[in-house]
Amino acid sequence: MELECLLVVKILETEGFPRGRQKELSESLASRSRLGWGSISAKVSNYKSLAGKNNHSNASQNSVRIFQKFNHLSVEGIENALRHSRDGDA
Repeated sequence: MELECLLVVKILETEGFPRGRQKELSESLASRSRLGWGSISAKVSNYKSLAGKNNHSNASQNSVRIFQKFNHLSVEGIENALRHSRDGDA
């Protein structure tokens, strides 16, 4: 779920952070997981903070690690990493 939340931030970044889009993407991700959209949106906000797009947050050490490892990737790069991890390659 961590990498999916970072992907949401990357999508938002490419779209210029349009108003209401974070909620829409969080709801979509929540529909495929066991987490509520509010929890996902909070995690997305933590990644936005790590990227310098939001105020300071209390991101977990795992979020910081994922951010440091994958933030340099594009939307397509993160999508590829997700595909490989689902296929057991990552």
